Amino acid sequence: MIRPLWFSAIFLCAFSAPCLSGQSPAPSPRDVLTGVLAGLGSSNLQDATLTGASTLTAGRTNETGRFSAQTAVNGFHQLQLDLPTASRTDVQSFPTGIAQGYWLDTQGVQHAVPEHNLIVGHSWFFPSIALARLLQSSHSAFSLVGTETKDGILVEHFTITNGVLADGSLPGPKQAHLEQLDLYLDSQTLRPAILSFNLHPDSNALIDIPVEVRYSAYIQTGGVWLPSHVQRYINSTLNLNLTVQTAQFNTGFPQSLAK
Repeated sequence: MIRPLWFSAIFLCAFSAPCLSGQSPAPSPRDVLTGVLAGLGSSNLQDATLTGASTLTAGRTNETGRFSAQTAVNGFHQLQLDLPTASRTDVQSFPTGIAQGYWLDTQGVQHAVPEHNLIVGHSWFFPSIALARLLQSSHSAFSLVGTETKDGILVEHFTITNGVLADGSLPGPKQAHLEQLDLYLDSQTLRPAILSFNLHPDSNALIDIPVEVRYSAYIQTGGVWLPSHVQRYINSTLNLNLTVQTAQFNTGFPQSLAK
């Protein structure tokens, strides 16, 4: 598959003599990713509702069931897994500009998510909303690392620094590792292929737990390209499979941290 013309033009400019000599400014990584969002048909996307099949693998648990998810660029997301014995609901919101989050276990018991696990990973199951939220933040910083091979495919590697902690403050030097994400675009389609970031134990923000989300089998619904297959790996082990079967956009669902 040939690269989209807009992306080819951007990269030709970025490394051509006119750009390098200063005659024509090279596009910034933020500009490139804004173009990626447009190529996904997601420039005006505000929220999304997804449903489909899910398989959770955790220790001795290996269960298949359903999932439903809601996510919005204002910072709300909810992912609900309906499984025989391992149901779970994760919720995150920014009702006052400060991140809040919790998860519900199979018995409906609520567990608070610590602030250091609310900085990155928002809407990881739907890359368009995750990217749109980062692009809308004036505190996000974007860098293009370059072309490389990741998980057996050729990708364009970007690093993204979220820039704002869960309480709305800017991070200090010791907190910088909490806020970085790595986004890998498929070099042929320029669609998100992999998103990676770190989570941390509830009681220790200094310990990194690597998370890698893989996107594949893109389909177009309502003019929006979305991955119909999403896999989450934790510590390099497959933890969750999501297969998207229905998708709705800009429905204006209630975007609050309902308890």
